Amino acid sequence: MVSQNSYDGIDKYAADLIRHKARQLVGKAGFTEDDRPDLEQELMIDLLQRMRHFNPAKAKKTTFMARIVERHISTILEARFPMPGLAALPNLAQRTPRQRRRRHHRADRLPG
Repeated sequence: MVSQNSYDGIDKYAADLIRHKARQLVGKAGFTEDDRPDLEQELMIDLLQRMRHFNPAKAKKTTFMARIVERHISTILEARFPMPGLAALPNLAQRTPRQRRRRHHRADRLPG
């Protein structure tokens, strides 16, 4: 069986995760099938840039990768659908842990 990982030299889990998450976004938040390769590329670039911060003493590699991808998706969605009053919140360093977590669960409220 031929591998579907078109990202040579990239962790199979990371490639599969990104492919899956990009497919989930298609049809939601105004993303189309034509946007999928761009979403995959944006997610992969962000993940690769952040992998240098991975610390195996703090989390499993797969958990780290999943959090990075999910958080970047939240950032993409925030840019598309700014929340009214979000600017009034204190900066991230001053937010409570609950406020920081809420930001990353916006994918659950996608229209469509």
